[in-house]
Amino acid sequence: GNATSIADGDTTPDAADHTDFGSADVTTGSVDRTFTLNNTGTAALTLGGTPKVAILGANAADFSVTTQPTSPVSPSGSTTFVVRFDPGAAGTRSATLSLANNDSDENPYDFAIQGTGTVAAGPEMDVQGNSASVADGDTTPAAADHTDFGSAEVAAGSVDRTFTVKNTGAGDLNLTGKQRVALAGANAADFSVTSWPTTPVSPNGSTTFVVRFDPRAAGTRSATISIANNDADENPYEYAIQ
Repeated sequence: GNATSIADGDTTPDAADHTDFGSADVTTGSVDRTFTLNNTGTAALTLGGTPKVAILGANAADFSVTTQPTSPVSPSGSTTFVVRFDPGAAGTRSATLSLANNDSDENPYDFAIQGTGTVAAGPEMDVQGNSASVADGDTTPAAADHTDFGSAEVAAGSVDRTFTVKNTGAGDLNLTGKQRVALAGANAADFSVTSWPTTPVSPNGSTTFVVRFDPRAAGTRSATISIANNDADENPYEYAIQ
């Protein structure tokens, strides 16, 4: 890694040989490292595993092989493989790379890798309905996340849905609109906010709001929810309802 030999059985990840991938943001970051496999022997080197490079260990899911090496590797030949670190949580994330092969005394060829997951200092907003995340910009209402409210009778019916605003970031999430939850769109008058969210939302905290569907006419009735906030890349947080 990084033109530096990594000993079989190495248990100490190091930035010098790229076995320590450094830092990546949990939400948006990843780091790719290319490793070179050299055959310094006099016979073909065969990689026998499926996959050729296996990832094991406590945080194996935070690493993936995006390019597998070729096999066999001819004498004095080489091949490369690429490993991506995409952390699932903050802190040190550890795993082991394992390459099954026909080297008589280095099978499998194992070495430890690690990276550090970081969380940006700012807030990170996630809206959920029915315990399912509703993506910012979602234009397809669905019953599964309660953005499709189902049916209600025009004269006497209504449907209430509760949505949860979560802050998965490291700073306070401020809901900054004059109306913390605004309704817009063709049939906005058919929807109303009956319970408002609180602000600010602390890191790892949450708040809820309730939207009522009370149709004024028959047929599909559509609107958009918009929540102004201080999330760096999701302001306003908007999604369609019907």
